[in-house]
Amino acid sequence: MTPAEIRTLIKNIFTTLRDHAGKLGVFEHVEGHALINPPTSGVAVAFEAGTIRPGAQYSGLAATSLVFTCTASIYTTLQSQPGDEIEVDISAAATALMWALTGDFDVGGYVRNVDLLGATGAGLSADPGYVKLSDGQTFRASVVTIPMIIN
Repeated sequence: MTPAEIRTLIKNIFTTLRDHAGKLGVFEHVEGHALINPPTSGVAVAFEAGTIRPGAQYSGLAATSLVFTCTASIYTTLQSQPGDEIEVDISAAATALMWALTGDFDVGGYVRNVDLLGATGAGLSADPGYVKLSDGQTFRASVVTIPMIIN
């Protein structure tokens, strides 16, 4: 592949991930980059590039497959009301996104597959936590790790 073809492939992967998230109806904001303007209400998701490494079991001397990992950071403010719904909202949004990726195993045909069960390392997963943005605001978050195998 040429560098231009690789760039187009990566762009198509990000576009497909954003499209999946947007169609779920659980996110008020869907971004293809780290959040610049944090959400003031509702649940937001931001897709970012993660680790890129060779996929040893899918590679050989003639060609190397890559494990391209994206993260989907799902945010909501700690001031969301009712407060008891914060955990439900981010967990439900993370689960819905994971189910959507399970249903579109090849991300619109742009990857060989989403590594659901971790054949090449860590599989599809979501980890809850807190994120402090550059403006000092703290958000409740769940970071979905999306490993994809590219031939």
